[in-house]
This record gives sequence, C-alpha cells and structure tokens, in this order.
Amino acid sequence: MRMSFRGLAVALAAVFTLAAIPTASAESPVLNQQEGYEQLAANFLAQHLRRHDGLAVDPEGKPALANTAYAIAALVASGYNVDQAKTSALILRTSGESFIGSSAEIEDKTTALALTILSQRLTDFDPTTFPISSGTRDLVADLTSAINEDGSIGAWASAYGQGYALMALAAGGDPIPDTATSWLVAQPCAESGDPGFGGFGFSTGSCEDVDPDSTALAILGLLHAKSSVDSTATVANAIKYLGSIQDSSGGFMSSLAGVNANSSGLVVSALNAASAASVSSPAGSPNIDKARKYLLSLTYRCKAGLELVGGIAYDTQAFTALPSPLDVPTESALVASTAQ
Repeated sequence: MRMSFRGLAVALAAVFTLAAIPTASAESPVLNQQEGYEQLAANFLAQHLRRHDGLAVDPEGKPALANTAYAIAALVASGYNVDQAKTSALILRTSGESFIGSSAEIEDKTTALALTILSQRLTDFDPTTFPISSGTRDLVADLTSAINEDGSIGAWASAYGQGYALMALAAGGDPIPDTATSWLVAQPCAESGDPGFGGFGFSTGSCEDVDPDSTALAILGLLHAKSSVDSTATVANAIKYLGSIQDSSGGFMSSLAGVNANSSGLVVSALNAASAASVSSPAGSPNIDKARKYLLSLTYRCKAGLELVGGIAYDTQAFTALPSPLDVPTESALVASTAQ
C-alpha cells in the first residue's frame, strides 16, 4: 500500500478535507456547500504567515516552527498560495538548528526532523543539504540513523512520531526498513473487547491512551511506507476504531481534548488516504461528509471580519468565544487548527 508524493501532500492537511472529492453520496449537499472554502482557508493561512515574516507564531508571538511546517503542507495540498508556502519553507530553511536540534539531539528530535524534511520536500528544497551555522546537515541521514534495531524511531518512539517519520522518508523514496513498519503494526490496542481496539496511542502497544491523532498518523505512515509487511488488517482495524469515536456533530472524539478540528482534520485525511489506496471504500468509512460539515461549522465567514475569513476554530467553544480585536494566542490557535 503506497500513495504518490502528491497524495502525501494532500493527506497532510485538513484543507484537503474540505475539497470536493467523490464520496459515497454523489449529490451530497455538504460537498456543494464546501466550494471555495479550501481557498479561503489557504488565504487565511497565507495572510497570517505574511503578517509574521513568513512563520506561524506561538501564543507569545514567538516563531512556532512545527505549525509553520503544518501550514506549508496545507498550502501545498490546497494548491493555493503555494508561493507563500515556498517562502515560508525557505525561511524555515534558514532557522538552522533551532527546531531540529543539534546532531547530538537526533534521537530526541525525530518528529521535528520529519516535519522539516516534509516541508522541504513539498516545496522542492533539498533536506539533505539543510544549512546550519557550521555548514549543512543531511536531515534524511539523521532521521534514518535514529531507526532503532527493533524498528522504532527515536528515543521517545510513538505511533504519532513514527507516522510522520515514515511519511518523511517515503516522500523522497528513501529506503525504510521493514522493521520500522513491523514496529508500527505491533502498536495498536490488541484487546478485541476494549473500546480502543485497533486504535493507536502514545504508549506503545497499549489500550490505555488510544487517541484519534496517533491513529490517523499511524494510518498515514503505514499507507505511505513501501514495505513487504502487510498492514492491511492493521489499517482496517484502525479505521473501524475511528468510526467508533465519531461524535454526533461529525467531529471525532479525543479522550484528552474532546471533539476538535485538529483531531478531526487528521482523521479525515487518514480516511481519505485509505480510500485512495483502496484499503477502504468511502461507503464503508465513517461519515466523511459529516466530518467535513463539522469542520465547516467551525469555519469563519465574511461577517467575522476579513482577518478571520477562512480560519477554522479549534472547537465550538473557541468558535463562539472569539475576542475582538484578535489577540496573538487566539491567532496562534487558529493558524494551528486551520493548517492541521
């Protein structure tokens, strides 16, 4: 099961979930209502990146490089404001080791490395010649060096980080050991009577903290990794778990954070990727149209003001509790949830 590099860009962004791709319902009114919203969301992201010298910011107004990487992927996936994506990727490229850490920190920085590799590859920059103060670093070689003997990646291996790492390597066609895929296949909750059966969490091979974000990223990683390891059943069980946590609103329930746009965007991206890879059919997946409708319910329209149009709030509470004028912490959260 492997998707194209273009598919990787699409799978990484919640913007993709708003695009009118075919589903089981050929005449879905939800899809008709979505026309143009992916462009508005991309415009919102680009506007806020430009406002802060090309970077997303944290609640204190400082550069948030992980969210910048998410925003880059979202813009590339939408096909709008790609020039801004490239500008931001170039700025990220000049950040040196502030995000990826030093060569001595590779084991602790694998997710940062993976996100940086993805942002560079999506915008046609070379992650094997990433500039630092003392010269350049090969980020792909760094990430590959962090693959442990058992296939886990990094010092703090999790399904969440493993998914990103596999996508980063797959994006450039870099070799991925079968052990890395096998390790991920072994991580979901395996207790058939547990509500989390088939889902992934931050704890390895556990049912205790299964969550939609980790499960979605595990699915994306397994779909993109070229491996002789058969992960079909693992992905199918993970999709069933995701279906079991879809809320009546259409969003997906996180035991840690409730129903929110960030988790729902990642989940729908994973479900779309699984459908594209013929692992599941749209008709057999959880209600993707309903999930898109949930995201649209959190999307600001014109009456919210020009600086907000297209932005996607984190959840219903955040959508209704918007401060005026817009403060930096709220802006930071909006950029993160819109991109992811």
